[in-house]
Amino acid sequence: MDDNAAKHSIDENQWPAVPVVTSPAGSPHQRAMKRVGLLFYQIAATLAAGLICGVIAAMFSISIAALLFSSVLSTQITVAIGICLVGTIVLNIVIALTSSYSGMVSSTQEITVIPLAVIASSIHAVMFATHSEAEILATVIVMVGVATSAIGLALFVMGRFRLGLLIRFIPYPVIGGFLAGMGCLIISGALSVVLGAPLTWQTASMLLAPVSLVKWLPAVAFAAIVAATARRGPLVLPVSIFVSIVIFHIVIWVLDLPLSQLQQYGWLFEPPRGGALPLPHQANPFAAVDWNVMWTQAPKMIALVCVTAMAVLSASSGIELAVMRDIDLDRELRSAGIANLCAGLFGGSGGFQGLGMTLLANQLGATNRAVGLLVAGVCAAVLFFGPSLLGTIPIPLFGGLLLWIGGVLLHEWIIGIYFKISRREYCIVLLMVIVTVTAGVLQGVTVGLIAAAILFMLEYARVDVAQNSITDDVPVIWDKGSHNFIYFDEMNEHSLVLRLQGFIFFGSIYQLYQRVTIDFSNVESRHIRFLVLDCRDVVGLDSSAIMGLKKICDLMKKLDCQLLVSGLKKPLAHQLTKVLNGPEIVLVFPELRNR
Repeated sequence: MDDNAAKHSIDENQWPAVPVVTSPAGSPHQRAMKRVGLLFYQIAATLAAGLICGVIAAMFSISIAALLFSSVLSTQITVAIGICLVGTIVLNIVIALTSSYSGMVSSTQEITVIPLAVIASSIHAVMFATHSEAEILATVIVMVGVATSAIGLALFVMGRFRLGLLIRFIPYPVIGGFLAGMGCLIISGALSVVLGAPLTWQTASMLLAPVSLVKWLPAVAFAAIVAATARRGPLVLPVSIFVSIVIFHIVIWVLDLPLSQLQQYGWLFEPPRGGALPLPHQANPFAAVDWNVMWTQAPKMIALVCVTAMAVLSASSGIELAVMRDIDLDRELRSAGIANLCAGLFGGSGGFQGLGMTLLANQLGATNRAVGLLVAGVCAAVLFFGPSLLGTIPIPLFGGLLLWIGGVLLHEWIIGIYFKISRREYCIVLLMVIVTVTAGVLQGVTVGLIAAAILFMLEYARVDVAQNSITDDVPVIWDKGSHNFIYFDEMNEHSLVLRLQGFIFFGSIYQLYQRVTIDFSNVESRHIRFLVLDCRDVVGLDSSAIMGLKKICDLMKKLDCQLLVSGLKKPLAHQLTKVLNGPEIVLVFPELRNR
């Protein structure tokens, strides 16, 4: 019997029956089963995302470690791997627990490792002739920890004082040029990893040697395969890595090549002696570090802090857009700051929130804090229990992953950005890439900021600071005090009023001077005797603008005219009258009003 029939069968003298409402979710048993199914799905998604992202994070950490010591200390690659894995482990634990987005995955980033590699190369160049390899290695290890801790302290302070909006003040072409330059350096480092020797302009010809071709061509092929298939699904990348390793070992089995020989010729990493990866502080590097040499790299460390802050904010903004959830940028800065402080204390390399792996976990449906903890667990397992696996993974595979990362950055910030910005801004991007590759990261960022500032000044100078002008019928009242008004009826048809706006600097004041010169070129025929500058909308003047006003004042004196300035803020008015020092030439009033 349905509900309607039951209602009609009730006697009218009885209490009204309460209608039976069926829950849209079904019975309590069905709802419980759905909750259990949802829980199992979340657990499965979390495990899958944690394992997959953990393997990828470990692989990238090992690849980036090869990049860290690609040009120097290549025999100590296992130490670099330990540094990067420790960094990835600590970063994932701390950021997973403190991030404003519960599904955040982190890792050691190439954007921080590339500058660290540059600093390591500088330290090696300074110490090579006078210090042993152990002392150089100790200094580099301590440098990585100190630089990572400095990154953490700076990021935490920025987040504490809510400076997350600073990303809005960094010119877009500077960010693009930096990332494109990083792409070039990553590609260069990847080739160095594959070839087993530093790649410079002088050694670039070695790429064409047959012994080199057979190494870097497979790496390029693997990078091309990953680039073509990575967007087809979250499992494509780990499957591609696994299949490539299997194919490599099938080939060497068919050719009957011993692993020791492949390790000797640079096709495989040599496993660490003792069966374990060395931890960064295991050999007490503080006893052999040369602090004087390390502190000479302070300017480059400051640049590293700046570019890492930009990268953290850029990555967090990208994650916010991709997952369509609000992310607290200041909290992300504090989270990354604490994580880098902890990583630096343990000797790990710096990093921050990973855009790619966070989106991968999000696509797999894992949006809880356990994902980052699982990633840290997988990397810890590789660090402590799986170093022998390194001897089975081909070096061209690591190089291919790095080539893919660098290629993605170049494609996005050289090709993809072309139609998004003006040609002048695009020239800044190219200029930064050239300077970064030829001179260094710090020089590239500095040149980019200077070029962006010059471009801004040139563009702003093209804006007419004189918003409008009046030359006829100008009855005005100049307010010289609360009870004293002076009328200038005689100024009718003898005045030019220019209403100025914005911040006036050396570029725009010259434009104003040219306009005044043109307007007063026929002063005798037009009978203009007064130039009125209405400055109510002026927000500031630099010293060049004040000296430019002095030139206009001298022009008025030469033409036997009067310059009047109104609406200027008191500090600026005081500074102007002090410089001009000619009240008979310039009259400064607080306000200009229509009659």
